[in-house]
Amino acid sequence: MRTSTLALAVIAGLTLSGCDKLPIPGLKQIAGATANTLPLDKEVRGELTSSSGLNYNDGSRHQVYTLNLEANQAVELQLGGALNGGLAVFKGPLLVASTQASEYGSSGNSLAFRSTEAGAYTVAVNGSQASAYGPYQLTAKPIAAYDGKPLSPGEHAIDWLINERQEYQFTIATAGVYVITAESSNFDTVLTVSGRGVEEENDDGGNNLNSRLQLFLEPGQYTASVRSMGESSGSFKLAIGTSSLEPGTVVRDGTELPLNRRINGLVGSEGMRSFSFTLAQNSRVSFDARSSDFDTVLEVSGNGITAEDDDGGNGTNSRLDLNLAAGSYTVDVRSLGGNSGSFTLQASAATASPSSSAAAEAIDAAATAE
Repeated sequence: MRTSTLALAVIAGLTLSGCDKLPIPGLKQIAGATANTLPLDKEVRGELTSSSGLNYNDGSRHQVYTLNLEANQAVELQLGGALNGGLAVFKGPLLVASTQASEYGSSGNSLAFRSTEAGAYTVAVNGSQASAYGPYQLTAKPIAAYDGKPLSPGEHAIDWLINERQEYQFTIATAGVYVITAESSNFDTVLTVSGRGVEEENDDGGNNLNSRLQLFLEPGQYTASVRSMGESSGSFKLAIGTSSLEPGTVVRDGTELPLNRRINGLVGSEGMRSFSFTLAQNSRVSFDARSSDFDTVLEVSGNGITAEDDDGGNGTNSRLDLNLAAGSYTVDVRSLGGNSGSFTLQASAATASPSSSAAAEAIDAAATAE
């Protein structure tokens, strides 16, 4: 556990370091733009229309606000509503912090930063692209910087990266699936979670260059560490959240895969979940793996065969149709990009005659060998 005791001069220097190196698509010089006041702890409503300020580099629109802060005051900006947009904060002409619109086109965005000095800051709401219009809600909430205490699910820490790697303790009271995220507009985050036999790392599992781990955790003490992929530093947000799963979701390897019944599973950052599969008689079996969280890869092995598929199903889902002899097999579901998330898996069988099954097996085996 690290106690956050930062000298103000160090905070100011590191918060701004590397900011001029960040690519911020959709922004323009905002000097002279008409700005409304953004009060603390009070929601303001707005809308980006064809009459809003134009960003000349990509044709998107923007609206700016003035936010008055004290020196070294930590604030979280929250953008909601139908607009798919991003946020940026300036002190004069200098960029302090920013976040881009969601790459998935969803609404909602947040940005945490600390003021470098007392005075007025410019907050810009930017559309994700030239066609991004719509209403939004914007709030600015004061937040307490990390005090060094262990975190619990539902809590987060706002801190500043000043070392090569910084560690934070968190406690899990109930076994379940948890989502741990590290977000920063100042550097490319790398997140590691360890403890109770867990050792997982993620770089870009979240939006843009942010990190995200979805893990099944037993009760106990864990350590989350945050570092930068490069040499940049600055403010970041570490959050411990919960994830709702379907009852009976498989979170451990070796579970028996039933026949003709769909099951739910979870792939952590290790990128794979393995099942046992037993076939009582020769059958034609279809295996389907589907996920909205990651690109599935499906593999079936055993009894002298190995078959694999990436995108044989709809979209990035996987499907294998195999003639299998009675016996035991291993069925693996993997994430092509190493992302974590939920998936469904089903094995459906139609009885095949021994002769037709043997012939088809030979064809399947030959195709696999090629």
